[in-house]
Amino acid sequence: MTDTLSVFFDDECRLCSGAVAWALARDRAHRLRPTPARSDEARAVAGALDPARLLEELHTWSPREGVRAGSDAVAAMLLRLPGWGWAGRLLRLPLIRPIARRVYRAIAMRRHRLDASSCRVDAGGSGRGRT
Repeated sequence: MTDTLSVFFDDECRLCSGAVAWALARDRAHRLRPTPARSDEARAVAGALDPARLLEELHTWSPREGVRAGSDAVAAMLLRLPGWGWAGRLLRLPLIRPIARRVYRAIAMRRHRLDASSCRVDAGGSGRGRT
């Protein structure tokens, strides 16, 4: 798996930004391309997707795999990280996938309440390292 994976995320949410920052810190091969969901690039690549959906959950896109969302997007990211492919494969297992999707949705729906400061604009910039 060598193609670059575009990662669309809510850059105003600390939980979302933190998850992407965690992945980027481990992405030595530069296979992930972080893209704020509100950006023109996200709208151009995501095309037919509802822009509001990009803010509801993490999305990824690659020419080979197309669009993935939620825990499926997390799995796609993990598969590209050295030493974390096992976790991506685990999330894709038939018995695990439905549970992972439910857990992801539950967290995504409550992310604004998990931490009073988890979803707010970071005036200091995105801090994700690469663009």
